[in-house]
Amino acid sequence: MRTPRILLALLVVLGVSVVPAVAAERHQVGYDRYSLTVDGKRVLLWPGEFHYFRLPSPELWRDVLQRSEKTVSVNAITGRRGNYLVWLNGQHLGSAAGGTEADAEPVNPDPGRGDFAIPDGLLKPGSTATLPVLVTNMGHNDNWTADDVRFKQPRGLFGVTVGDAKISWQIRGSRYDDVERGPLNTGGLYGELAGWHLPGGDGPWSEAPAAMPAGVSWYRSTFRLDLSENQDVPVALRFGEQPDRKYRAFVFVNGWNAGHYMTGAPQRDFVVPAGILRKKNAVVLAVVATEPGELAPVSLVALDNHRTSGHLR
Repeated sequence: MRTPRILLALLVVLGVSVVPAVAAERHQVGYDRYSLTVDGKRVLLWPGEFHYFRLPSPELWRDVLQRSEKTVSVNAITGRRGNYLVWLNGQHLGSAAGGTEADAEPVNPDPGRGDFAIPDGLLKPGSTATLPVLVTNMGHNDNWTADDVRFKQPRGLFGVTVGDAKISWQIRGSRYDDVERGPLNTGGLYGELAGWHLPGGDGPWSEAPAAMPAGVSWYRSTFRLDLSENQDVPVALRFGEQPDRKYRAFVFVNGWNAGHYMTGAPQRDFVVPAGILRKKNAVVLAVVATEPGELAPVSLVALDNHRTSGHLR
């Protein structure tokens, strides 16, 4: 049995440089008894595309405030181990764990509450401010029994108050033009909408800093895979154990979402299906950190080595 030859240059990490924010394109949305319409054209949506709370990926909500206040209070239902991050006018205010809804009465009034102080001078009286909230939910509950309704529990923001400020909301949706991978492959991160996770997403990448800031950082690398013929060698991306670091990473291989890593969680190996691997491959990590820190080591490993008995015809 020959040992498989796996040529790697994996995750010599490159981070994305800062890109100026781009104003969101606006569309005219309507509906009738047959379908939704966008700019006068009929659009058919799968349920998972329309119900954002069903997607186990981040959704980016944006809040516009109309006056100066002192505290931002947020509630979010994310399922266990979900969380959310809050910014105000570009400054990171902090993060909090999302909550779970009760299975029966009484309903939990504060399922995942976080209170964030607004630094002095960040808001100007009478001015408009922007409050982005990045919510990472953990998907819906399973339906354990025939009369169980826990799978209907909502996901996403449960409530936000900023004193008595007037609030209007926008939500950033997922990609809808990736017909190969479908709408459930990505969430609402800017890099996903811009295609940074795709094989050809060679955007404005630069050398990664020694430590990543709180917030969203993107890392990209490529590797060549050279395996022996007539041998089945399953491979996986393996994250080093760093339970003290506070981040999660969405893993993309050749544009496909291969998993959701969380520090301190039991899963550290993410198997890469053979069907999405090529001779030259791109690995992209979208890392959401709740505090500054270093990225744990990531490596490509061979999980096994099976030799086939002959050729299939």
